[in-house]
Amino acid sequence: MDYLAEVPPPSGSPFSPAPLIDRVDAGGGLRLIKLHPTIRVAETYVSPGQYIEVRLWGETGYFVLAGEPGAKAFDLFMRAGGGVSDLLLAAPLGTLVEVTGAIGAGFPMHDARSRPLVVVLAGTGIAAARPIIRARIAGNDAEQTVLLIGVRKRSELAMAADLDAWERVGVRIVVCLSQPDDPFDDRRCVRGYVQDALRTKSIVPASGGARIFAVGGSSMIEAVRDLAPELGVAPQDVHTNHDP
Repeated sequence: MDYLAEVPPPSGSPFSPAPLIDRVDAGGGLRLIKLHPTIRVAETYVSPGQYIEVRLWGETGYFVLAGEPGAKAFDLFMRAGGGVSDLLLAAPLGTLVEVTGAIGAGFPMHDARSRPLVVVLAGTGIAAARPIIRARIAGNDAEQTVLLIGVRKRSELAMAADLDAWERVGVRIVVCLSQPDDPFDDRRCVRGYVQDALRTKSIVPASGGARIFAVGGSSMIEAVRDLAPELGVAPQDVHTNHDP
């Protein structure tokens, strides 16, 4: 499929062709979708937290990139729920999808080096976990990293093998269940929303200097921003993947 590297997008269009090359179960009702963009488009992904717009058969949607910057494929997490997600979950491998280049600046990973970092993710925003946490581990910052994941039920938690591996190297993982299955016995799980855990579970180190990276719905983001001063986190140290 390297021939696509030489195919420019239609004049005036932000979209370029990207074949659907793989689709695998990621657990928790999510599927990992792999697209093969052109080299030019793949090179636009430079920082965790960036996202793309995907178009297929008249439907479009935005998705956080789940792979590592520099990879040849675009990895996306999707859950059935209508729109372009349902089309991609059903399309035959080889289907030609349209994608934009990576959007946004992503997260300021360099600025967070050697500092405590709380990563707050909800819904399909969990896609950002892989590139962020892998970068923190590579930078020897695993033990200064807390991953806070918001899902409705334990059965909706994806990437179990990744979570286990990250925890083994020192990443603290807290899973917040807003509608918990009864009973649940995972020691990582707590009842409530991510903002509840931030407030009550000593997530943010008292020593100061922590940053928060957040991906999720607008209500969650607003709640995290409102809570940050109470946690000793300066407003400028709370980042979302939609920051300018």
